[in-house]
Amino acid sequence: VGMRLALPCLALLALVDLALALAGRLNAQLQLLTLAFPLKMLAAVLVLAWLVPVFPGLAAGYGEQVLTAMRAVAGSR
Repeated sequence: VGMRLALPCLALLALVDLALALAGRLNAQLQLLTLAFPLKMLAAVLVLAWLVPVFPGLAAGYGEQVLTAMRAVAGSR
């Protein structure tokens, strides 16, 4: 469940790194290190804020799977 929640954020951060690397290749005089940290932090916060409505549904679905499995194990004894 944690990986399902973290993968969109990780993918976005990888794309931001790739874009900054390409921009650094195009113009070597750019000071991208000073831009990279705030840009990545802002992107991560925005993605996590965008995913907040998904968290309860994902946790509920996983909880239902766990409870079904526990009932199946308890019922087989």
